[in-house]
Amino acid sequence: MTAARLATGLALIGVFGAAACKKNGPTTASTGSGSGTGSALGSGSASVGVASTGSAAAAPFDAKAALDAALKTRGIADKGIAKRATGAHSAWALFASKTKDDMVMEYTVMQASAQGIAELHIAARGGGDNPGLSKDVDTFDVRDLDGDGRDECLTVVAWQLDHTFPYAKGCKKCEYGEGEIGKELYIIAGDDAGYLKVPFDHIVEYTTLSQAGPTDPDPPSPEKIAYDWKVDGQPPMVTLTRTDYTLDPKRPKQLLDPATDPQLSAGSGESVPLVLK
Repeated sequence: MTAARLATGLALIGVFGAAACKKNGPTTASTGSGSGTGSALGSGSASVGVASTGSAAAAPFDAKAALDAALKTRGIADKGIAKRATGAHSAWALFASKTKDDMVMEYTVMQASAQGIAELHIAARGGGDNPGLSKDVDTFDVRDLDGDGRDECLTVVAWQLDHTFPYAKGCKKCEYGEGEIGKELYIIAGDDAGYLKVPFDHIVEYTTLSQAGPTDPDPPSPEKIAYDWKVDGQPPMVTLTRTDYTLDPKRPKQLLDPATDPQLSAGSGESVPLVLK
């Protein structure tokens, strides 16, 4: 998830999960906003496509054509699609589904497979001012990680979050702004019913930026936590290798805490088994 500018507001963190109930429409799973203390299940709706039978042999499933049709039905033009990728068994797209003041507030991940159309929503995190998601998405990769005939999606979404802190008690004008900036890895998988879920997410880059007022002392030094990551092996494993860990010992408690936050707590060289089903 590179450094962003502290201008219109530093904001963003997604808290994700997936749940669904059935009705007419695509399979959808919502990820709710939150403080970043862990993944939370949202709500959604679903229907799984059923192939019709007939005397003629069924044509091979065209995932790209199915995705194009679903995007057209939703009114999503090509210019509105942030990323697309096609795997061996499905086609995927990422597009902004909610915006505010030129900021992305929610992304939708759409998958077209032989089971039907499925969606999962990645929302901006709360817990600060000016939330939003970056318009630049570095990673959007589709692979069958465990060889079961179903593709998974690996994406890294960047976020920012703003805070304002006082320099000293009793000094109302002595304030500084501090922003949290993160890049978060999400591994998205489908289940037997065609619903999408997030079996794994973790921040792979985290920085803070501070900005003082014109009469205030110098702001705190920037912080940084960064990981190299990879997904491989059978069964598949996620390996996180920490490459940077620079924190201010007097950092405000409102900021993410790598000692307690599950999305920022992996050690160096830690490998986590993926449970995709």
